[in-house]
Amino acid sequence: MNFLASLESVLNQLPKEKGGYYFFSIESEIVSRFPNGKETRLCVSFNNRLRLYCGLNHLGDGNYYIIFATRYVKSLKLKIGDPVHLEIREDSSPLGVEIPPLIEVFLKSDRKASKNFDSLTDGKKRSLIHGVNKLKSPEKMLEKFQKLLAIAITPKNGRKGAL
Repeated sequence: MNFLASLESVLNQLPKEKGGYYFFSIESEIVSRFPNGKETRLCVSFNNRLRLYCGLNHLGDGNYYIIFATRYVKSLKLKIGDPVHLEIREDSSPLGVEIPPLIEVFLKSDRKASKNFDSLTDGKKRSLIHGVNKLKSPEKMLEKFQKLLAIAITPKNGRKGAL
């Protein structure tokens, strides 16, 4: 993973009407140096204690932000306004998320499932992988993957299904 930036940012929160997400802002001047600009997938280390794979969102003032889930705010014991050191690297994985080995084997062995998975956008592929990554049981993981894949490829209102 290529190093992109090291910076301090403070924990903020969007207004409730805009989702209420916690976030860290990144100035557009920094983002402009990324290989694919705002489209660059990132691997970010927060205070050298937590590493997340993510993308950028537009803040509306020319700058960008990284969404930070409430569970991470709690686990790092942060409050709004707390400074956090960000180490930003380019995410070189194809999807920005690691595909579980069981799912890789399944996709290699089932051409139809592989073709259906390949037809999805990268964002839908990531959502599908996130949907099964927490499961411990291989049987449940594979069962849920197949179910979510069927939902994702089923047309709904003229487009592929939503996850």
